[in-house]
Amino acid sequence: MNDASSARRLLEYMRAWQKIPASGSPATVRASAGGDWWTPSVDAVRCAVEVEELVEALDDSDLRDGFETIRAHIRDAVFSSKWQLDSSGQAREIIPRSALGTLAVVVSALEGRALLMEKTSEFTELREFLLVIREQLVSADLPEETREYLLVLVSHLEQALAEAAFRGMADVAACADQLAGALTRLFVQFDSDDANKASGLVKKLVRKVSNFVNSPFMQAAIGSYVGTVTGQITTG
Repeated sequence: MNDASSARRLLEYMRAWQKIPASGSPATVRASAGGDWWTPSVDAVRCAVEVEELVEALDDSDLRDGFETIRAHIRDAVFSSKWQLDSSGQAREIIPRSALGTLAVVVSALEGRALLMEKTSEFTELREFLLVIREQLVSADLPEETREYLLVLVSHLEQALAEAAFRGMADVAACADQLAGALTRLFVQFDSDDANKASGLVKKLVRKVSNFVNSPFMQAAIGSYVGTVTGQITTG
């Protein structure tokens, strides 16, 4: 899921792997917390890709420009398998401290946008209502294939909702239309009571999605955040 959590994990990886002891290697540092080195390495690559996608999706030139200055450092660190000792015999840093500082600012900007969204009542109400839909689908008397299909659509809408602070509202509306349409097509298969329940779910879903997508506060909150944190990148 492309949300701010991937950015936070990437920062934690970079801080933990920033300097490799002279007696160690990238693999031993990455496995220092126990377990294998491959799993965190793969996750770091995934996080780096997701952060790049989030930054590119934003209408924020300061954030994109700031991230561009450290993109190569992050890629080098994520894919690092070799290291060199400096003249004193100590291992070199695989990512400069200045790049870590810039990455921390980028992470703060992404997390700030997500937090602003999550504090809105429209977001909370929609997220909670999706849990209601999920619970009702799990307990409903439906063919298993139908249930699985509808639950996948709910998951897609949940993911779009989590990414809305970065990718905008279009995906939320599109996924909601898909889910509402699928539920509506099932009406004719239900008896009158079940059909009324399904119709009620769709009506509530459409209303809550509309409230979220069209919320003036939602638009203003996301827009006003541009520059308040990312200005730190260009001003130093």
